[in-house]
Amino acid sequence: MQFQKPAAAGDGLRRAARRLPRSGAARASAAASAPEPPEARHLVIVDQRRLIADALAAWLASRRNFSVMTCSLEDASASAITALGADLVIVGAGDAPGQAVRFAEGLRATAPELRILLIADAQDPELIDCVLNLGIAGLVLTTVSADDLAVTLDDVLRGNTALPPGWRVTLNDALRDPVAGLSVRQQEVLSLLAQGFSYDDIAARLVISLNTVKFHVHTIYLRLGVSNRVAAINRMKSAKPPSHG
Repeated sequence: MQFQKPAAAGDGLRRAARRLPRSGAARASAAASAPEPPEARHLVIVDQRRLIADALAAWLASRRNFSVMTCSLEDASASAITALGADLVIVGAGDAPGQAVRFAEGLRATAPELRILLIADAQDPELIDCVLNLGIAGLVLTTVSADDLAVTLDDVLRGNTALPPGWRVTLNDALRDPVAGLSVRQQEVLSLLAQGFSYDDIAARLVISLNTVKFHVHTIYLRLGVSNRVAAINRMKSAKPPSHG
């Protein structure tokens, strides 16, 4: 497993500033008035979307109180991440919330005290359940602003739990209609299953990995309370509103 640590965005400016000459009195005055630097917090970002992980890491590294490393979700190891002594692990769900949840569960089992924050593009009942049932630090959506994300990170590092607005509605909708409670990607997978496509065909059509398809199918079965393709298709058909044609 390979971890990467991005350079802080302000490193060049800080190096340039250190080269400027100062008088002894100016140095003494600056040392006396300089505020005590905040304690560094160590973050690990685990996400299969390398571009998203690197962009988030670069932004976080520009904040002087964050030291950040990144790792691919598919290559991540709970034991290796635990050994890093991170204050917070940020797990990106991408289009495979089930995969992120399984990883968070394994990480939680390996290091019960470790703070874990899930990041997703949309609310998903499984991710919300993960926060509520496993004691995960929280769930934040990629639609939030950078300032709101910073506030959330500070909040969860203080030991609080964060959930997006409307999470109760998402859970209630999923209980009333499990099919409607599936994510958009899960509904796409279910529709292709109903059309008779194999896992390999679904992966090719949706441009995702075979493992991601399997995670989606596993999550769909759990959410619908079924154990096979036929039962899942029957649940999907029974959930459709009657036609008014």
